[in-house]
Amino acid sequence: MDSNKYIYQNKKIVDIYSKANYLDKPEVMLLYKFEEKLKSMHMLDIGVGGGRTTNYFAHLVKHYTGIDYSNGMINMCKERFPSLEFIQCDVRDMHIFQDNSFDLVLFSFNGIDNLGHDDRLIALKEIRRVCKKSDGIFFFSSHNLNFIPYWFSFKFSLDPFITCNNLYKYFLLKLKNINVKYDKDYALINDGAHQFKFKQYYISPKFQINQLNDIGFEKVRLFRLDSGTEITCESEMQNAIDPWIHYLCEL
Repeated sequence: MDSNKYIYQNKKIVDIYSKANYLDKPEVMLLYKFEEKLKSMHMLDIGVGGGRTTNYFAHLVKHYTGIDYSNGMINMCKERFPSLEFIQCDVRDMHIFQDNSFDLVLFSFNGIDNLGHDDRLIALKEIRRVCKKSDGIFFFSSHNLNFIPYWFSFKFSLDPFITCNNLYKYFLLKLKNINVKYDKDYALINDGAHQFKFKQYYISPKFQINQLNDIGFEKVRLFRLDSGTEITCESEMQNAIDPWIHYLCEL
């Protein structure tokens, strides 16, 4: 889905991303969980965007590198953080980095979901390659397929203006995804992001674990977006309808 790339080259989008200044609750958990270890870590921040996570991680790690396939995003990061290392690089081809280069690899805000299925697997293999085989950590988020039935449902409001907007969104979501099958392990869905300009990859948590295991990430833990708490049982995983799930992979 390389067609998504042009969105992130748009100056207005770059400006919006550069103003983001927050962490998701699971990202806060990551900071606290590895607080002592961070100071000795070499970190790779993939899909760094406008530097949202740079604000919180860069000063805590031994060495920080941010990459993005959007030259506009990289230029913005260089402008905002001139003392740090930022490189235009596609996660599917990170040959500029040697094997086992990074203690911590972060791919936040569902960046991996801009790729189609085959490219996603290529990206995960590249991430596994550059992540240290001994005590390496990979942390990322991905859209939750379980969320789609809720997102695509009509939401009534006592406010007629809101109801009209919800009705418009409901029909547009249905129209843009008329051939999408939601009973599979994953789906490419136009969820309305950036005015319905592109599709994103949604995956069931269970299938995401299998996908990671097949590539060599054997220790996988899941965290909920809404609460930041860990998903600890099969039933909770199947019933979680958070918009996206965070995955912690420890090697």
